[in-house]
Amino acid sequence: MIEADILHKLNRSEEAVAAFDRAIELDGNNAWAWYEKGQIFYDLKRYKEALPLYERAIKIDPNNAWFWHRKGETLRELQQYTEALTSYEQALKKDPKFAKPYNGIGNVLYRNLKRYEEAIAAYQRATELEPNYMWAWHNMGNVLHELRRFEEAFKAYRRTTEIDPSYFWAWHNMGDVLHAMGRLEEALEAFDQAIERDDRIVVTWREKGKTFQDLKRYEEALIAYERALELKPNNAQIWIRKGEVLRALKHYQEAVRAYEQALQLDSKDIDAFLGQGRVYLDLGRYQDALDVYEQATQVASNNTWTWHDKGVALAKLGRVEEALAAFEQAIKLTPENRWAWLHKAETLEYLAQQAYEKAKLQREGIVQGTTTPHSAPILNEYLFDGRNILNATAIKTARVRHDAPGADSPAADVYATFWAHFGSSAQDGKRVFKEGLPGTNAEWDGIWEHVIDGTGETLAMDTNDYVNIVTTEKIPLQVASIRPASSTCFGLSRKENLSTGRYLNDDLNSSLIAWTQGGKHVRYQTRATRWPAN
Repeated sequence: MIEADILHKLNRSEEAVAAFDRAIELDGNNAWAWYEKGQIFYDLKRYKEALPLYERAIKIDPNNAWFWHRKGETLRELQQYTEALTSYEQALKKDPKFAKPYNGIGNVLYRNLKRYEEAIAAYQRATELEPNYMWAWHNMGNVLHELRRFEEAFKAYRRTTEIDPSYFWAWHNMGDVLHAMGRLEEALEAFDQAIERDDRIVVTWREKGKTFQDLKRYEEALIAYERALELKPNNAQIWIRKGEVLRALKHYQEAVRAYEQALQLDSKDIDAFLGQGRVYLDLGRYQDALDVYEQATQVASNNTWTWHDKGVALAKLGRVEEALAAFEQAIKLTPENRWAWLHKAETLEYLAQQAYEKAKLQREGIVQGTTTPHSAPILNEYLFDGRNILNATAIKTARVRHDAPGADSPAADVYATFWAHFGSSAQDGKRVFKEGLPGTNAEWDGIWEHVIDGTGETLAMDTNDYVNIVTTEKIPLQVASIRPASSTCFGLSRKENLSTGRYLNDDLNSSLIAWTQGGKHVRYQTRATRWPAN
């Protein structure tokens, strides 16, 4: 037995098996000889051969907790999870204070059955029974990490490194968790500790590079990525990361080459297409960018960002209607894509401005063939400008405001644009944005003063609790009713016909644009409530 154990430790497996066979020939009831022979096959990952050897040891000594535990480990490797749990439970019946079966139970519950909370409880019990049980602490850190319970995971990994400072993966995983917690400098220290223990692990260099990248320390990030590529030059994801850093450093041609290398390794990698296209956008090579995005949308037609970026390229090329369609496709695929909403809004504003300019020309009689510059159709086109701007504003404020709450933010600029188009100042718009939404902390008076011209009178705004239209005769009106879609944005309601004395949705709390069909003169007034705070 001693000779066989020594041969096993020296990894001289065949000789060790022969030595255990001789021991078994001398004493077939030597349970430990059967068990140790099973260990050799287990270490060789020959689990089907190991299992009957453990079972033979159990048959000879059924009260040995170690034999039951090792049988459980083998059954787990053979993906017989229910049987594995039964074997671990048998081990605990033989020895309730045996920590290792609890770790085994945790591994089955976490890695194989995805029963995370039960797995944590098993690992915790293992560490209670054996406080320095490094594997139980590390495994518990892994499941907590996966559950995004980062602070608890960090503590488990830190305890692992206290027990065994040489264990590479505890340091690496601690770095991952610290990165996820936003503690980037500490994450770098953990990754450095891991690299000190083994500098040949690609993923650690990659994540160290990502941490430098998030710190905007791009030169150091580039060094880390290049080291990762020395170790694994055929890794497309690292080439993409390198391309991102080179783009940030404005090394555009090198960035293009990095993305090209990624695509050579994986011709369907969407991140590589997106990165290359964005470099071309930075360079003003909009047609090249569009060509890349055309390929990307063919490869991944269900990816929101391929359509979003394609829309950006089309907009830069002045193909606005196509750009709008691309942004709408991006939104259809991922409604929470705020950049697609933002750029859709900007496209709508552009279209609205074009309509506005055209309407002005028509109204002034400049467009050739215009003989009735103040006719209702022309007025309607003028108002189309307002509806588009409001629609764009609705989109922007709904999707941008939570990310840019400051008075000098893009969302504030949206309000400034809105106010400037409708008879007030951009500065007023920023003031409204900073102090609160219209009707909460700021007044609306005077916004609409130049919208209606030629067929009606100016809208008068006050703070009563309804909107009413008063006409001198029963004439149908086209009404564009503008109301908040939520407490933080404008939203476009619907058109409807009104006659004398009818209220426009008493509970709507809205402002109003109205005009007549056919250009008949109408006297009207409007009243709108303040918008509620929530």
